[in-house]
Amino acid sequence: MLKVLRDSMKYLAWILWAVIAVFILFVFVDFGGSMPGAQPNRAAATVGDQSVTYRELEREHRNLEADMRNRLGEQFTPELAEQMRLPMQALNQVIDRKVLLAEAARMDLRVSDEELRRYILDLPAFNDGGRFVGQEAYDRFLRRNNYTPDSFEAEIREQLLMQRFVTTVESSLAVSEREIEQRYRDQVERASIRYVTLPATQLRSEVKPTPQEVEEFFASRREEYTVPEERTARFLLVNSRTVRESLEIPADEIAAFYAENEADYFEQEQVKARHILIANAERGPEAARALAQTTRERIEAGEDFAAVARELSDDPGSKTRGGDLGYFGRGRMVAPFETAVFGAEAGSLIGPTETQFGFHIIEVQDHKPERQRPLEEVTELIQNRLAAERAATRTEELIRELHAELTGEAPRSFDEIAASDDAYEIGETRPFRQEGAILPLGNAPALNPQVFALDIDGLTEPAQVGRGWVVLQLSEIIAEHLPELDEVRGQVRRDLVEQRAADLALARVVAAYEAAAEAEDPVAAVAEALGQEIVDSPSFAPAPNIPQLGAAPELSEAIFASEEGSLGEPTLVGDKAILYQVTQRRRFSSDEFETQRPQIRRQMVREQLQATLTSLINQRKDQLGVEYDRGLLESWDLLDSDQQG
Repeated sequence: MLKVLRDSMKYLAWILWAVIAVFILFVFVDFGGSMPGAQPNRAAATVGDQSVTYRELEREHRNLEADMRNRLGEQFTPELAEQMRLPMQALNQVIDRKVLLAEAARMDLRVSDEELRRYILDLPAFNDGGRFVGQEAYDRFLRRNNYTPDSFEAEIREQLLMQRFVTTVESSLAVSEREIEQRYRDQVERASIRYVTLPATQLRSEVKPTPQEVEEFFASRREEYTVPEERTARFLLVNSRTVRESLEIPADEIAAFYAENEADYFEQEQVKARHILIANAERGPEAARALAQTTRERIEAGEDFAAVARELSDDPGSKTRGGDLGYFGRGRMVAPFETAVFGAEAGSLIGPTETQFGFHIIEVQDHKPERQRPLEEVTELIQNRLAAERAATRTEELIRELHAELTGEAPRSFDEIAASDDAYEIGETRPFRQEGAILPLGNAPALNPQVFALDIDGLTEPAQVGRGWVVLQLSEIIAEHLPELDEVRGQVRRDLVEQRAADLALARVVAAYEAAAEAEDPVAAVAEALGQEIVDSPSFAPAPNIPQLGAAPELSEAIFASEEGSLGEPTLVGDKAILYQVTQRRRFSSDEFETQRPQIRRQMVREQLQATLTSLINQRKDQLGVEYDRGLLESWDLLDSDQQG
C-alpha cells in the first residue's frame, strides 16, 4: 500500500504539467458525491485577487479521482484516497493553475476565438465524421456534464492558454551536451555485487569496556561531544479549541446567515443506487447482454447483490464496494443510466441497461426529491462554521491583547493572566536548540530565532502553534560547552562499544577471508564460516549510496573501478564488515549514447520545466498570498500545517 501511495504521489506531482491541456469528460461513475458543506460559488481559497470556488474545487477533485481510478484500478480504495487527501491536492492544484494563468496574462499570451473554435470542433464528442454535431447536441452534452457553453468554453480557453504558457516557458529552456552525456552515464554505468556482511550489532555483547577505557575514549575525543547552546522559556498559550468552545453564536445570527446563503443549502433530487457493469469491450455486445441478463436472474433468485458485483462487475471504481455508487444527482451519469434510475422506484431492480460502457444491472436503493434543507437541520453546521471562523480571529486578538498587557507600563505576569481565564495556559519548555521542535509546543520555526535573539525575561512576538497562539518569555540560557564525562557517559560508552564491535567484525571477516584464500568461491566460504547469508544486490549506478548497504562512497568508487568478477578486500560499511564480488559491470557506450541523446534531452527539459514552474508558482504565491476558507476546510479536516496560519 505504501508503494502504491508513493507512486501515486509522484504521478500527482506531474498532473499539473502532463494533463494541463487535456479535457476530461466525466463518465457514468459517481466520484464520491459533493463535498460536505460545499457551497458552489463560495471561495474555498483566494490567491491575490483571484478566488477558487467550491464548484471549481469539486470539479478538480473529481478529475483527480477519475485519474487515480483509471491508473490504479482496484488498488484505488477509499482508504488510499483518504491517505492521499485528494481534496487538498485538488485545491492546491487549482491555486497553482490560477497562479500560472495570471503569469500567462502578465506575459500577454492569448487564445483567439478561432483557435478555441477549432480545438472544440476537433474534440471527438463534438465531431461526427468531420462535421460539427450541431448546437442542440453540443448543448445537451454540456448540460449532462454540468457545463454551460460559456463555462465550458472558458475552461477550454484556460487550458489552451495554459498549454501555450507552458510551451513558451519550455522553449526558453536548454541543457548542455555535457549534462546530457553525464545523465546517460548515470543511467548506463551500472554494477551489481554479491556480498556477505557481519553486522557489528551481533558482536556488541562481546564488548565490555572498563570504566578506565571509557574515560580514555572520552578524553581522546571530548570535543565531539560539545553541547550546543540551548534555551528554556516559559510560555503563555491561548488555546483555540477552548476559545471555540466558549463562543456562543446567537440563534438570530445563525438564522441571518442561513437567509443570506439559503441557496447553498438546497439539495437537488438524488438517487442512491448500486450497479454491476458487464463491459462489452472484450466480450462483444451480444455476449455482454446475455451475461448481464444471467446476472440479473442470479440476483432475482436471491443471491447477494454486493457479492455478485464483487465477482463480476467491470467497474473498478465501485466493484470493491459491492457496486455501491452512493447518492448522486442529475447530470452525473450518462443519459441512459440516468434515465433508468431516476425513472424507477426505490427498491427496484432494473436492467440490463445499455450505455457506451456496456450493460448495467442496477438496484435503486433510495430516492430523495429535491428540497431546501430547513434551518433546524443545518443549524449545527452553520454554528460550527461561524464558531471556527470567529475562534481563529478571536484567539489571535486575545494573544495580542495579552502581549500588550505583558509589555505595558504596568505589566502583568504570566501567572496573573493565566488565573483570569481557562483559555490561557502557562508552562515551561524543555531545553531546545536554535533549530528543531520546542517541546511541548511542537514545531514553530518562527519562534526559535526569536527566542535565541532575546535576553533573559525577554518576550517573543505572538506566534501560532498547533494548539493556538503563544508568547514565550526566555528563562534560561544554557551556553555551548564541553561536557564533563558524567553528562554524556552513557553516550560515550555506547560509541565505544559500537567502534570496538565494528573493529571486531572486520577482524573476523578478514580472518575468514584469509582462511578461504584457496577456496573456489571465497564469498561462499566466508559466509559459511561466519554463519551469514550471501546477498545479491540490485543493479546500481555510481553514487555515494549503494542499495541495501546505504552510504558507502569509498566502496562505490572501488566497485566502479573494478572489472566484472573481481573480488574486493574486506572493508567496513557503516557498522558492518563486508566482503564482496562484482557480478555485473556495464560501461558507457558511445553508439548507444548517440541513439539515446534526443530522448534524454527531452526528459531533462521536462525536468527543468517542472522545476521552473514549481519555483515560479511558489514565488508568486509568496508574493500574492494564499488564504484558505478555514471554516469549511477545518470541518473537512483538510488543513495542512502550512494552512494553519
